[in-house]
Amino acid sequence: RGTGGGLHIYKGSLVFNGNENAFATLLNNRAPASCGGGLYGSYVEMVDIDYLRAEENSSVYGGGIYLQYCNNCTIDGGVFTKNYSNQGAGLFVRSGCTTIKGGEFTYNKAGAPPKNPDGTYLYVEDTANKHGGGIVFDDLTTDIADSWAKIEGGVISHNSAPYGGGIWIKNIGQVKTGCSPNVTMTGGDITYNTATDGGGVYVDGNGHRADDD
Repeated sequence: RGTGGGLHIYKGSLVFNGNENAFATLLNNRAPASCGGGLYGSYVEMVDIDYLRAEENSSVYGGGIYLQYCNNCTIDGGVFTKNYSNQGAGLFVRSGCTTIKGGEFTYNKAGAPPKNPDGTYLYVEDTANKHGGGIVFDDLTTDIADSWAKIEGGVISHNSAPYGGGIWIKNIGQVKTGCSPNVTMTGGDITYNTATDGGGVYVDGNGHRADDD
């Protein structure tokens, strides 16, 4: 019941080698009182995830995957669907360098935890923070010389959260000396996501905000 319901990685490297015909899977894993329902990675020097399906995972933060301070991180051709969390139901990225190539983030939900059949809840509720149904990018402003996130193509659709149904971005504008943090998206589709505020993308901090209903 600690961090990483399915897998916990600290330092070192992480490689998932699925392919178009045989996806690697993180299915129905839970971290009900912590981060990374499917996978938790911290200070990992190299992350290479190809064709991973993360489905029906849940945690307090980062229902599918939670990554913090990971360098040289690439997620290529993945499917993140039906994951649950207070923040970053599909994917939560804190600092580091991350590239997401293609793939799908669909039907993930950030918000109050659903109930289990026995009446307990999937995870501990954070009443103050419910953001980023599909993806959260947070704290790209640390003293790491390169701290950024890139999305290249892909689909972010039918995700939901009170704030930032598709993507929630926080702390990208408070730049420290030697850092050039940013979040960029090239191509791809952000459609049919729902939120009280920022259906497609919500930027919270000293940056620019874009809403796409």
